[in-house]
Amino acid sequence: NGYMSVAALRSGTIADLQVAFATTANWTGTNTSRTSWPTTPLQVSLGRVPDAIEYEALRDLYIATSGDKWNINYNWLQGKTAADFATWFGVQVQDNDVVSILLHDNNLAGSLPASIGNLTQLRSLTLANHSRMTGPLPTALGRLRQLTRLTLFRSGFTGGIPIELTNATNLQTLELFENPLGGVLPSTLGR
Repeated sequence: NGYMSVAALRSGTIADLQVAFATTANWTGTNTSRTSWPTTPLQVSLGRVPDAIEYEALRDLYIATSGDKWNINYNWLQGKTAADFATWFGVQVQDNDVVSILLHDNNLAGSLPASIGNLTQLRSLTLANHSRMTGPLPTALGRLRQLTRLTLFRSGFTGGIPIELTNATNLQTLELFENPLGGVLPSTLGR
């Protein structure tokens, strides 16, 4: 038999809920009303995007863009929760979700991973001034429906602007200048 109890609620809200599990195998006594149970804490993300998904996308960004060689990579990959991400250089978290990544002029090199599209609460992505960025803009950018600002100017992105980007219906600022992009600007972009 297992028992579950709520270990902590902050400010009477559901934010940062920590749940603790205990089983009859790890406590002694016959009285089931025991007040001090041994517990194993388990962090539960109550943001819209699970922490594990956000961690994977952020980790992929770090690895794909040579994060170990960034000018500043303070705290990156330290911890796996939204509270941890909030301590990572250039990452902003609100309501337990990643809402902004600001890493302009930080020596990023490589390609933008498709998993960036899993950060569905992202509102601002700024990766400008990185001449060693390569490859096409991922079509997964179109999954970022909350995105209001996409700033990728003076980088090495190639190919066209993906038509899927038109799905980012909240997009207000799109800065892609000084990239060797080609093709036609999607006519429905910004509508």
